[in-house]
Amino acid sequence: MTLPLITGAALVVLTVLMHGYGSMILLRLLLTHYVGKDGKLLPSRAQLAIILTALGLLLLHWFQILLWAFAYQLLTPVAPIGTLEQAIYFSVVTFTTLGYGDITLGAEQWRLLSGIEALNGVLLLGWSTALLYAVVHRYWEHAYQVRKG
Repeated sequence: MTLPLITGAALVVLTVLMHGYGSMILLRLLLTHYVGKDGKLLPSRAQLAIILTALGLLLLHWFQILLWAFAYQLLTPVAPIGTLEQAIYFSVVTFTTLGYGDITLGAEQWRLLSGIEALNGVLLLGWSTALLYAVVHRYWEHAYQVRKG
């Protein structure tokens, strides 16, 4: 039970770092190209900024899912996860908490790892939702102020 907990904790730390640095890079890109000197999201580029934010966050999640998939591929000697494609599928289903149940970890000691990934996915998806909301809110707040006069 100790090895899956340590492994899960290490993967959580890596994915949080990945998400943190990725979010900072994404925000710097937005500030550089999509925010005016007044600190407001440029109306002419708002939709592009929102789309870029969503795609950037999805890309971050893709890398996080791949990290978990590689961990399953390397660490869990489970027959259903024999290929990288199966490991990615299992990781996507686990990270997003869909939990279809068509592939499960057979080795009891590693089952805990999939639960940790699900918790990690909820945390990071919530973080992404908050960031995307902040970008959309910034645009709407500015649009309201302009309309209000």
